[in-house]
Amino acid sequence: AMLLGKTNQPVSVATGTTPQTQQQGKRAPLLQKDAGVSAGFHDIETKARATTLGQRLARYWTNDGVKLIWVALWFALNAAFFAWEFSKWTDPNIPAVAVLGRGLAFAKASASTIRINSALILFTVARNWISWARWSFPRLAEWVPFDKNIVFHRGMAFAIWVMVGVHVGAHYYNFYTLPRSVAGHELLPMPQDATEFTLLLTTTPGITGSLLLLFMIVMFTLAIHQARRANFEFFWFSHQVGFLLYYLLNIIHGVSAVFSPPQFYIWAALPLLVYSIERLVRFLKKRQSCVILQAIQHPSRVMEIRMKKVVFQYKSGMYVYLNCPFLAPHENHPFTLTSAPEQDYFSVHIQAVGNWTKGLHSLLNPSGKIGLCQQQLVQSPDGSPILRVDGPYGAASEEVFDSKIAVLVGAGIGVTPFASVLQSIRYQLQEMQLNAQARKIPIEKVYFFWMARSKDSFEWFQTILADLEQSPFRKYLDIRIYLTARFKQDQISDLMHVDVATATDVITGLEAQTRYGRPNWGVIFSELQAAHKGEEVDVYFCGPPVLSKILYRKCRKFTTLETRFVYHKENF
Repeated sequence: AMLLGKTNQPVSVATGTTPQTQQQGKRAPLLQKDAGVSAGFHDIETKARATTLGQRLARYWTNDGVKLIWVALWFALNAAFFAWEFSKWTDPNIPAVAVLGRGLAFAKASASTIRINSALILFTVARNWISWARWSFPRLAEWVPFDKNIVFHRGMAFAIWVMVGVHVGAHYYNFYTLPRSVAGHELLPMPQDATEFTLLLTTTPGITGSLLLLFMIVMFTLAIHQARRANFEFFWFSHQVGFLLYYLLNIIHGVSAVFSPPQFYIWAALPLLVYSIERLVRFLKKRQSCVILQAIQHPSRVMEIRMKKVVFQYKSGMYVYLNCPFLAPHENHPFTLTSAPEQDYFSVHIQAVGNWTKGLHSLLNPSGKIGLCQQQLVQSPDGSPILRVDGPYGAASEEVFDSKIAVLVGAGIGVTPFASVLQSIRYQLQEMQLNAQARKIPIEKVYFFWMARSKDSFEWFQTILADLEQSPFRKYLDIRIYLTARFKQDQISDLMHVDVATATDVITGLEAQTRYGRPNWGVIFSELQAAHKGEEVDVYFCGPPVLSKILYRKCRKFTTLETRFVYHKENF
């Protein structure tokens, strides 16, 4: 696809160069603002807008259809139980209803939805069960939104919080009403001078309900994004301890059976059993010994850690949780695997951006030198295991191997899952050429986009990409690298050159040329739409939420009845 750049010369979206620059001397200008800054860009965006009802429905269904089905089922389930329980407790023949009226109906109806969501919410965090389902039944992902488990977890938690508000409000009304009527004293024996505070502070439902409300306020406050990022340790501890207290107190809450037999334990039994098995599996995985074969320090505060365990099977795109007892015995941090399953080790690349990651860098590389800094390391200075590994767990990127056209987008260190994916694709394509019985993968084209602010950020992935460029996989791969930092004009002049004799980029040393500035996603999606008309294009992303929203909107905007852009995002 050729578009007009600022120089009014045709600029290739694939290379970012003009015919004139390709014919200049050994210091030919290379870096260009990404194509699509011309006036024609607005025409592209206008044409991408849906014009018919069919287009609008196709665009919505492509990326949100399955999720909409599950959300609708969840809403229907909650509404049905709420309505059923509410209608049951409006029967005036029930003595408690005659005294408390609608207050009891609202309390019981909200309690039913709390029970449902308290049961379902545990399945959304059963990582091993979810990974097992993805691994065992690959096609199931088409109808079960495994990647949205955390989204559903938050949604159910919010529903519990709302219904707890209704439940508490209704029971405060009931506690106020009961002591003030003769029928109330007959219904629930209490001192003659009892008040609502008597019921709140001396009865089992009142005490356990108050404690539950307190614990939930703490858990929900620490789960807010800003609070979680600022105090992750408190968030983690509140969830690990708080969820146990939540289920225990809820079971005790109904034991007194004031108005009806206890039910919470019936709903919680199976989910608690499933989640107990989940935690046992996590514990056993973490207890397996792990050896750091090599720790390699790269520029831009990125450390590559190559490890090995006795039992460790994974697919490209999966992630693990790492725990370093020496630094923090109870902290577990997720990292995407960067090695390919075909290699004899598994690896992660960790950027020093927080207290834990900085501490790990200092532990493995106290001198701060670049290059190999540790080998064959098993124990920390205090004798504890150097690392404990929990996983691997499934993620969106492992579905790349079922795609025909794949667009991989990584921002900064978010490129890590695609390091594994690209290497594994190369290994599998090589195996297909050598062995006719090898598993066939449908991949026909892979577009790889990587954005980083610093030119040093490209160094750790440079060797992998260089190997890919020299392999037969090159004909399937389109590499597009973007340097997004702002430079002064003289700095840009120094960067915007390439040695034509070697045809390699001055920043990355790759044949793929680096672009200066941010990608123009409107033009890129328009190009993909034209190149793959009538096909499905899968877009995989790992990086900051702001860019994720942009890509998600572009996938919806450029989806037509003929060409579908399906969006996949990494979630931890």
